[in-house]
Amino acid sequence: ANAAGKQIGLVIDLTATQKYYDPREWTDSGIKYEKIWCTGHHLHVQMENIQKFYNIVSDFLSKYIHTGQLIGVHCTHGLNRTGYMICRYLIEVDGWDVNNAIEQFEYCRGYKIERKNYIDSLRNDCVRGKYASLSVKYPGKPSDGIINKQLAQLKNVLPCIDLNEFAAAI
Repeated sequence: ANAAGKQIGLVIDLTATQKYYDPREWTDSGIKYEKIWCTGHHLHVQMENIQKFYNIVSDFLSKYIHTGQLIGVHCTHGLNRTGYMICRYLIEVDGWDVNNAIEQFEYCRGYKIERKNYIDSLRNDCVRGKYASLSVKYPGKPSDGIINKQLAQLKNVLPCIDLNEFAAAI
């Protein structure tokens, strides 16, 4: 992130373990850290975790969007749970089209979401704009189907971060 002139302000850990690192590595550096215990393969039915993710992201954005800080989201491989949560947020909170959300994530991440059940859930279970009241408005916000400069920069940011496939930023 630093190589691209960006700073991470929040890390959301979606793993179901504590073995990868000590969260104090983030918090001691002034970076906020949130843990959402998500088991793999079945995240799409863990509504409490999905709602918690929405609230954490929206709360951070409402307080810190003016700083330009990024939100780092990761799971074990930085792909399936991470992609699912980010796409679902874009669809249900920010009102994005399902296909555009998936395409944007996969473009920025550089890999496709592999879990068919997650893709199916995004296509069949998500209600576009269902939680629009949580959406945070700000100048230059990426909109449905548009890769703006900030999102395009993420493709260059992500390979620079080596945290067991540190995944993406919203």
